[in-house]
Amino acid sequence: LHSFPARRSSDLRAAVFFLTGLRVSLSLPVRSASNPPIDWADPQTLHQFIYSVTRKAYGHGLDKISEFYTVGDTFFKQFAVFSKELFYQFTPLLFLFGLLGLYRGLKKNLLIRALFILFIVTGPFFLYISRMPANPHALVIVEAAYLIPFFCFFVFIAYGFKKIPAKAAVPVAISAALFLLWTNFPRLNNRGNFFARDWAENVFGSTPRDSTVLLRKDVQLFSVWYENILKGRRKDS
Repeated sequence: LHSFPARRSSDLRAAVFFLTGLRVSLSLPVRSASNPPIDWADPQTLHQFIYSVTRKAYGHGLDKISEFYTVGDTFFKQFAVFSKELFYQFTPLLFLFGLLGLYRGLKKNLLIRALFILFIVTGPFFLYISRMPANPHALVIVEAAYLIPFFCFFVFIAYGFKKIPAKAAVPVAISAALFLLWTNFPRLNNRGNFFARDWAENVFGSTPRDSTVLLRKDVQLFSVWYENILKGRRKDS
């Protein structure tokens, strides 16, 4: 009886956090009702809202491309990419601390055990059922799902640091962060990458007036929409 108010407070906080994340999806019908220029799947009705958030247009996979592959064709290659990214994004040093934290936590920590299950389900198992090949197009789609398992591994690293004095742990963590910045910044810095803009300009420059441009993939479509709707380019098309 004494724990009931505390439990109710905990449930209330959980509900607030749940609704905070859910409001991203709940904003779709509200925005769609205003009939914006780009109204993807028109989710203002309940049927179209469910259609949109459940990705029914893509069948039972992340992308239609998965229909052309079997698990044997994709899983091991995708898992190799996943493992490589996990190893290098946390740096080899912190990766070892993550394994240490996992080893310690699985023995006696319920949170680590639960997060390990979450790591397996959202990481390797997700790659298994996605049936996505390890090509550049598919990796862009799949890598967005690395966030949850990588978060779990971050907690494993923190648990691995648990027995280490702060005087030793802090320099290691700072050194790892600086190493990540130094090694990844040239690849992640796209300040001089104008490929999408140049591609859209070439599309507009190679089509006559009053044209209808048909584009199959969303990246190309969004690039042209940006130039056409937001920047006012080629209003005739």
